[in-house]
Amino acid sequence: GSTSASFLAPETSTKRMLAGGIARDRIKTIAPGNELTIKDVTIKVFNSHDPDAPGAVTYLFVSGGVTLFVSGDTRDGQTLEDIGNSHDVDVALLAFGSARLYMTHEQLIKTARRLKPKVLLPFHWEVWRGETGDPMALGKMLAINPEPFEVRLLKIGDRFSFQAGRGIV
Repeated sequence: GSTSASFLAPETSTKRMLAGGIARDRIKTIAPGNELTIKDVTIKVFNSHDPDAPGAVTYLFVSGGVTLFVSGDTRDGQTLEDIGNSHDVDVALLAFGSARLYMTHEQLIKTARRLKPKVLLPFHWEVWRGETGDPMALGKMLAINPEPFEVRLLKIGDRFSFQAGRGIV
């Protein structure tokens, strides 16, 4: 079926969507440094450190007093430390899996420390065969060296709710 959804995308993704038949008027091309508001959500766009996708971006969503960082497939980099130093990140989604495509458990925690979220939600860790993260290694690492943020490993279909002033609900 079709959808009437609109898309925000960096130039490289815009080109792919156009080639895939998505109408130009449904795509808003964005770049690092852009900030826009859609209804009650402010979206800030930052550089990504994804060596496999030049031109990729990361996003910071702010709504209802909650700040959510979405990494895409970025690896660690100065941009993430800058975000952690200049924004109060409540929840951070970071790509966790094989070192070939995402971040290992060590890289994941190092990057999360730079972002300083209240809650870390690793993603991709169970999605792609051969690229999965090692949740046991992550758990052992956290048991030995607890972090100031909570880590939640969600599976496909799980729900998560975070509210300003209340945290995880």
